[in-house]
Amino acid sequence: MKAPKAPSSSANRPDVVADFVYAEGCLFFSVRNIGSAPATSVVVRFRPALRGAQGAFSRLRVFQGISFLAPGRELQLFLDSASIYFKSKEPKRVTTRVSWQDEAGVEFTRASIHDLEIYREFPEAL
Repeated sequence: MKAPKAPSSSANRPDVVADFVYAEGCLFFSVRNIGSAPATSVVVRFRPALRGAQGAFSRLRVFQGISFLAPGRELQLFLDSASIYFKSKEPKRVTTRVSWQDEAGVEFTRASIHDLEIYREFPEAL
């Protein structure tokens, strides 16, 4: 692991957020760089692990390391249809931990708690 260099200015640094997105009866997972500089070595961890329509969702290769995420860039992945997900025994409360670096090697991390139950009452989710 590289030793961090001088801290980036908060006005010119990457800022990566991970979130669940509900659209037209489906659940998606989004990783977005809302910052003004590229993010590198982006890793997403889930607690507990998630399974979706494609199987072990939280083990997908994309979450093990996105080498470059440009400013404003978003990756959005299909998790499952909301109705199927809510009928499953999959967790409805999930913590994500995202870690990334700026181009100088300075490391950042963000943990977020997501309550998927907020989408259960949407008409298309039933």
